[in-house]
Amino acid sequence: MKGFFRRDGVLIYLNIRFFALFVAVMAGVGLFSDGMAAFASLYSIVLTMSAVVSLFSHDEVNGWQAYAAAAPGGRRGMVDARYCIVALVCAAFTAVTLLLSLGRGIEAGFGTAALYGGVSLLYGALVLPVCYHFGGSKARGVLILIIVLLSALGGMGGAMAGLATGFGRFLPANTSAFLLLLGLLALLLSWWRSRRIVERKEF
Repeated sequence: MKGFFRRDGVLIYLNIRFFALFVAVMAGVGLFSDGMAAFASLYSIVLTMSAVVSLFSHDEVNGWQAYAAAAPGGRRGMVDARYCIVALVCAAFTAVTLLLSLGRGIEAGFGTAALYGGVSLLYGALVLPVCYHFGGSKARGVLILIIVLLSALGGMGGAMAGLATGFGRFLPANTSAFLLLLGLLALLLSWWRSRRIVERKEF
C-alpha cells in the first residue's frame, strides 16, 4: 500500500498547492466577513474533493488501475491508499478550519471545525465509490448532480437556521461532534463499499 500512497500523495500535492493559495486568500477576506468565511469553507471542500477526483482521471489516462490490480494485493492496496489520502486531506482541512475559526472563541472554533470536517468526510465518502464505479470522467457528471442537490438542501437548511453568517456558531458543539463522527462512519462504510467494487471490477 505504501507505493500506492506515495504515488497518490505526489499527484494530489500538485493540485493541493492551488487549494492552499485559495484558502490563504479567502482566509484574509474571511477576517472581515463571516458570510465569506462560510462560503470559503464550503467551496474549499468542493476544491479538495475535485483534487481527489482528478486522481481517478489520471488513472484512466495512464491505465493505472489495471496495472495496480495486477500487482499482489493491488486491488485492496490502491483503495486503502486512496482512502488514507482522503482521510489525511480531510484532517488537514479540519485543522486549517479550526485555526481560522479560533478567533471567534475556543468553543465556536472547535464546533465550526468539527462541522466542516464532518461535511468533508461525508462528501469524500460519497465521492470515492462513485468514482470507482463510474470512473473519473463519467463520475464528474454524476457528482455535479450530487453537488447541486446537496447545495439545494444546504441552502434550505441554512435559510431556516440562519446559517448564512457562519454555520458553526449556530449549532451546539454536540451537533458538530455528531456530524464529525457520522462522517468518519460514512468514510469507513464507503471504504468497504469501494473495496467490493474494485474486487469485482474488470479492467
